[in-house]
Amino acid sequence: FAAFPAVYLAAILCLALEYRGDELLIMSQHVSQGALVGMIADIICAIAASKLILRKGWVKGLNLALVIWLIAATGIYLTWQFILS
Repeated sequence: FAAFPAVYLAAILCLALEYRGDELLIMSQHVSQGALVGMIADIICAIAASKLILRKGWVKGLNLALVIWLIAATGIYLTWQFILS
């Protein structure tokens, strides 16, 4: 849920309550990476939904867009982990 700007800000501020110094930087980086993956997957889902809903109807189009979101988010996350490892 940190893909949404207000939730991201709240998550970062909450980290500051629990962590300090280098730990805070590491945890902030984890939250930021997750938020970036979420934002990219959300954009892909929105584009897919806008096209699929018109072609397949809202129920089937929305369900397909959510499947695409799941595939995109998983693929982006795994690719990110592979590149950083």
